[in-house]
Amino acid sequence: MPPGGSKRAKVSRSGTPEPFKPIFSGLHDKTGIVALPSELLLEIASNFTEISVIEVRRNPPSLPDHYRQRFNALRALSQTCKELRSVCLPLAWERLEACTVAGPENGNRRTLVEKVHWLDELETYFAVYQILRSCPEVETLTSNEGDGSKLVGAAVATKCTKLKTIRGLFLSEGHSKKLAKLVPDMHTIECTGSLEAQYRNDLISSQTKFFEQLGRIEIRFFPLSITSHKTDNRDMTWEARKESCQRASEKVFETRKSIYVRDARQVLENSKFQGAKSIVLQFMRWLSISPYDDGGKTGCSLSLTSKAVNKASASFRHHSVALKGLPSALMFAHFLGKHNQTRDGQLFVRHLYVTNGPFGNEGNAGAAVRVGPTPSGLAKLAAGRQAYGATMSKATLAQNVLTANPCQSQDGLMRETLHRILLKIAPTIFTLSLSLSTGFLEPDIPSLPALTELTLHYHGSWSTSKVLKTIEPLHALRRLDLLGISCHERPGDVLANVMAIAPSLTHICFPALDTSSFMGISHWRDLDMGMRSLRCHLNVRVELDPRDEQTAVFKTPEGSDSDYASLKREVGEWFDHAVLLVRAAKFQDCHDEQEQNWRDRIHGQEGRWVGNPSSEERMLSSCK
Repeated sequence: MPPGGSKRAKVSRSGTPEPFKPIFSGLHDKTGIVALPSELLLEIASNFTEISVIEVRRNPPSLPDHYRQRFNALRALSQTCKELRSVCLPLAWERLEACTVAGPENGNRRTLVEKVHWLDELETYFAVYQILRSCPEVETLTSNEGDGSKLVGAAVATKCTKLKTIRGLFLSEGHSKKLAKLVPDMHTIECTGSLEAQYRNDLISSQTKFFEQLGRIEIRFFPLSITSHKTDNRDMTWEARKESCQRASEKVFETRKSIYVRDARQVLENSKFQGAKSIVLQFMRWLSISPYDDGGKTGCSLSLTSKAVNKASASFRHHSVALKGLPSALMFAHFLGKHNQTRDGQLFVRHLYVTNGPFGNEGNAGAAVRVGPTPSGLAKLAAGRQAYGATMSKATLAQNVLTANPCQSQDGLMRETLHRILLKIAPTIFTLSLSLSTGFLEPDIPSLPALTELTLHYHGSWSTSKVLKTIEPLHALRRLDLLGISCHERPGDVLANVMAIAPSLTHICFPALDTSSFMGISHWRDLDMGMRSLRCHLNVRVELDPRDEQTAVFKTPEGSDSDYASLKREVGEWFDHAVLLVRAAKFQDCHDEQEQNWRDRIHGQEGRWVGNPSSEERMLSSCK
């Protein structure tokens, strides 16, 4: 047996004990991120998204990727040095979110592909109780799937004697007896009240009568299932069916809550708990997130918290709207048609982005969508049962409108729908971005008194002047982006037509120029004279498409460089406020670029209107 270590303090040569040196002396004697105090590191970690209780109870079929950022960032920081490890590693593991732990990407994809034929098994596989066997100190247990029998068995086997609150468990009398014997001082129990045809009158008493120290009983009612709700009208729309189901649920709730509350009061009267006792009633409502909203970031996710917040945020829930495809546009127009724009109930639609091209997420109304064995596709398949009603209602809505008017094309229906939407939201809209396949007719843009920025990208349009004739006067317009419009007119003529529509314009982005026509654009020098004659001081932006080898057959790279230099001299001589740059890709291939520009403008960024100073080799001129 090796000799034990000495417990006496080490003595220096001077005869005095050496001072104690802690392993972690603090972060203030370092540089960089380790120099930050622990409070700032905790504040930074608190800004990462965590899965809330509401998200857990909603039990979504898939979660967004940003839930993984917190654990991945903290774990990566903990592996850099000892100081950060002592702070970040406990933060990373203080919340165990098993559903967000990221493994090897290739391994996950390979597993998903192998399980593509067994999605039903993946739906029913529920093994969180195995994790509970390693958590004997747990105090709150919440379940959002299954009856909770395996969780109760795991809690009893692990002897979770510190358990105080259980929610989401459908306890039988046997489970209640086991938990009451293990945790006699249980404080809070949530009972899920059934609104279906078959229910138990002794639902509350059977789950709570064995606990002698209860101080709080929560009764949570779910509405009736919309899909199984029977109505006399088979052709009823999804919204009408949801309202009918909601009314039926409220009637059942009024008749059954008295029975449940009576039993809960009797249980609490017999309880030996000495503090304040309470009964909480929760009646859930169906609140659907509309498909035309910006991913729930504009108030839809907040509206799911409570009825009061849902009512208060109703006017501002559609702050930014993206309509991708004809079905979404029809649904939004239908929604606006039912809503009365009064002073007290006005919808504030500030930013609108509309597209109907094949590059969108929805495409045509009747087109079939094929989903490959990708993780996103598997998530859609797993959630197909829940989203079936909403998806079919969108496609059916578009098909019904087209069937009612056989002479109407999809492009024509999109133009008419867009015009009605703009008329409805005209008093409140600030920015409008259109990326449409227009065919031979461009959509009419009515007078929008509050519009300050307009971006147009029309597929198939061949005349800038023709496009401008479809726009009513916009007196508040400040920025006009025509980059996605084909231009065959002189810049001076385009500017004259623009100033007639928007007299307060300050920024303009002209249609993209093709590099193969550099020798014929000397007339751009006339733009300066046109600006002076109109007495306007504009910030002009011109973007040049990259050289096309197929169209510029007779032009060598040396010739293109000389054209660039010549154009640079002309722009620098005639333009006082101009940005001229060469694009990395042709604009017709950059459909996502316009959507990103729209998103940047929503968040207060400059989007396309700011130059790119890091690309000096590509910027031909930047005169400010």
